[in-house]
Amino acid sequence: MKNRLENMEYPGRGIIMGTTRKQQLFCAYFVTGRSASSQARRFVNRGRIIATEPTDPETLAKGNPDLLIYNAIAWNDNVVAVSNGKQTDSVFTATACGIDNLSISNVTRQWNYEPDKPNFTPRISGRMIITPDNYRYSTMELGIIKKKGEEKQAVREDFRLAPEFSDGNGKAYGITTYTGVNEEPLPPYEGEPFTLPIEAYSPPGLCEELGDMVNRDFMVGIAAVIFKPSGKAEHSIRNFRG
Repeated sequence: MKNRLENMEYPGRGIIMGTTRKQQLFCAYFVTGRSASSQARRFVNRGRIIATEPTDPETLAKGNPDLLIYNAIAWNDNVVAVSNGKQTDSVFTATACGIDNLSISNVTRQWNYEPDKPNFTPRISGRMIITPDNYRYSTMELGIIKKKGEEKQAVREDFRLAPEFSDGNGKAYGITTYTGVNEEPLPPYEGEPFTLPIEAYSPPGLCEELGDMVNRDFMVGIAAVIFKPSGKAEHSIRNFRG
C-alpha cells in the first residue's frame, strides 16, 4: 500500500523529520517543480548549510529567483532549521539565539505565504532542538503559513512533535506545500503532518528511500542530514536535474 507521500502527484516542496531505526535524528527536504525555472536548480552544500542554486541561471531568471534560491537546511550542534524559502535563516537565527520558547509561527511572523499567483504557495518550516547530553529529550516542530480561500489573512499552523525512539523502527513526520493534487490553482496542504516508516539509517540511504517516494516526473532534488547522539552531523544530497 502506498503511503501519503507516494500518492501525491505533485507535492511541491516537502520537509520530513524524525528518527532512523538506529535511533538517530534526521531532517530531510525535497523540491519538486513543474515549470522550467523551478526545475533549473540543484542542492549544494556550504559548510553547515544546504542551499539551492541555479543549474541554468537564464532559465531560472524567467521565474522568481527570490523564491527559488535560498538556504534550505541550516544547522549547528544543537539546532536545525529547514524551510522552502528564505525564512530558514529567521528560524535558525532565532532558535540558535535561544528563542526556542516561541512557536515557529512567532519566529516567522514577518513572513507571509508566497506571492506567486494563483497558487500563493505556502511557506513551510521546521526545526529540531537537539540535546546531545539527553538525546531523547530533543524536540521537533513543523509549521505552515498559507492562504485559505479568498481571505488575504494568512493562516498559521504549528505542530510540535516528539521524536520516537524504537529499536528496529524508524518513524518520520512530513509536511508538503500542496495536497498533492496536480490542478490549478494548487491546493495548499491540509491537516496534521503525515507519518512515514523509515528503513534507511544513513544520509545517502534517506535520500534514496525518501526520494523514491516522490513522483519522479517533477523531482528536482532532496537533501538529508543525520544527527548522531555524539553531536556529529552527516549529510547527503541527491540531485535529479544537474
